[in-house]
Amino acid sequence: RRSSDLLGTGRGGDQLRGCDAGQAEAALGELARLHADFWDGAARYPWLRRYGADDPMTFAAFARGVVPGFLDRFGDRLSGDVVGVFERFADLAHRYDRKGQDGPQTVAHGDFRADNLIFEPGPRAAILDWQNLYRGNGLVDLGYFLGTSMLVEQRRLPERDLLRSYSEGLRARGIALGLDECWDAYRRHSFAGICVVLRSFDAIRTDPERERRLLVMAERSARQVIDLDAGSMLQN
Repeated sequence: RRSSDLLGTGRGGDQLRGCDAGQAEAALGELARLHADFWDGAARYPWLRRYGADDPMTFAAFARGVVPGFLDRFGDRLSGDVVGVFERFADLAHRYDRKGQDGPQTVAHGDFRADNLIFEPGPRAAILDWQNLYRGNGLVDLGYFLGTSMLVEQRRLPERDLLRSYSEGLRARGIALGLDECWDAYRRHSFAGICVVLRSFDAIRTDPERERRLLVMAERSARQVIDLDAGSMLQN
């Protein structure tokens, strides 16, 4: 059956409940297909959003400005080590290429997470919400998805197997991205969720449900950064 058939028969993902390992593997299978179809070919689409070489510095200035406000508002609802991740990121953000301009270029989804997926038994997955497409490194999607859309304990156990599945999905379509290279890029882009949280929090003022989702994403992403010792990649 085609992925479009899931729109009528499948069930939407749930950011709070998170994806299990089977759903995550199905989602990454679709992600590998998307990335492979446009690998090194995204330049052919001039309408795609692009980010310039100055984006890391621009975003770093933004992060330094908003992290204090974010922690002032939510710090007492986050665990201490998670607060520490946000504090350190404010000082390291200038070394993070958040859109992956220095990696292999493809069409990146830009908001690849559980709420933007539909699943049906099997499981199979279909991708929704295409408004944030941009030209960049697809591993940003991968880091963001696993960091924000799985419970921390469920992510830790099959993490490397899920990356292997994504890598093999690319290889099946003629894209050679080895597991070690994939793992290194994934570690670096575990900061993707942190960036989205900082970009989003100020717009959420009167919606407790959206606020709850944002804090869950903040906790999960920060735990991912800690588990992967991703900060060391920005310090070197």
